[in-house]
Amino acid sequence: MIPHAPAAIRMLSQRILTQIVPGLNSPYSMSDGAMTAMLLNGLAQEMEDGIARRLADIESMKVIFRRSLASLPAGAVPDDLAVVLESAPQDMSMSAVNAVHDAHSRVLIRLHEAVEVDNPSDAQRVLNLEIWTYLGEFANRHRLAI
Repeated sequence: MIPHAPAAIRMLSQRILTQIVPGLNSPYSMSDGAMTAMLLNGLAQEMEDGIARRLADIESMKVIFRRSLASLPAGAVPDDLAVVLESAPQDMSMSAVNAVHDAHSRVLIRLHEAVEVDNPSDAQRVLNLEIWTYLGEFANRHRLAI
């Protein structure tokens, strides 16, 4: 039998919500049990498609990075942007993908600081909007499906 971890975790979560939580006596215990079930659902979702979502984030950030290299003066671009732009996960494990995602996110934060300024150039204004658009897409991509 091949274990399907996301499905098994979802079944455990459902069991907690339907069989265990209703039998608890205190509101705190019921709340704690429900929160545990929600966290298990989030974990199942991460196991199912967390790597794919992070890879989509990385690709979206790379698009922004390439545009910033093409449109901003060299001093306005974070020093390690070109290095991060060429990086890729060593393998498809969550740890390896998270490491690359985290490095890209750190550079994106510094890039955002460079374009979200008081008197932005046209290029800074466009990139700032692209970054905010990405952040909205990121939030939608990573929200929990409950």
